[in-house]
Amino acid sequence: MTGLAPCGHSFWHRQGSLPADRGKSIKLEYFGKGASVAEVKAYIDEWGFAVVADVADDDTMDSIAKDMNRYSRGMTPLELEFFGGALKKVEGLAAKSSGLIELLNDPFLVDLSEEYLGADLLLNASGGFILETGKRPQPLHHDDVLYKPFL
Repeated sequence: MTGLAPCGHSFWHRQGSLPADRGKSIKLEYFGKGASVAEVKAYIDEWGFAVVADVADDDTMDSIAKDMNRYSRGMTPLELEFFGGALKKVEGLAAKSSGLIELLNDPFLVDLSEEYLGADLLLNASGGFILETGKRPQPLHHDDVLYKPFL
C-alpha cells in the first residue's frame, strides 16, 4: 500500500516498505528541519521510512501531549503484548487537538505527503499513542493489512 503514516512528530514510513520487509538491516539517518523534500523522499524510497527531527516546535508538541493526556484520562490501556504491555490509544486525535492540525499543516509535511499521495490530501484517521511508564514500545510495523482487501 502506498501512503505515509506519521508516527510521533518526526517519523514517517511508507506502508508496506519497511527494511525488514525486504530483508535489509535498517540504516538510520536523522534529517533536520532544513532537509529538502526531495532528499527525504529519496531516503524513504530506499529505506521505507525517514526520521525528520524538529518538524514542530516545543509548544505545538506540548499542546498535542496535553490534548492526548486529557482525552486518555480514565482510559483502559491496551494490555496485549504487541502493544508493549500497556498502551493508551486516543482515536480521532485531529478532531481533538489544534496542535495536531498545526503539525499536519506544516508545509514540509504537506509537500512530502503530496509527493506520494498527490494534491488534495484527505485524512481518514488519526490517533495518538501513550506508552505507560516502564513498558516497551511497539515493534516497528505497518498497518496495511487492514486495507489490503480494498485495494
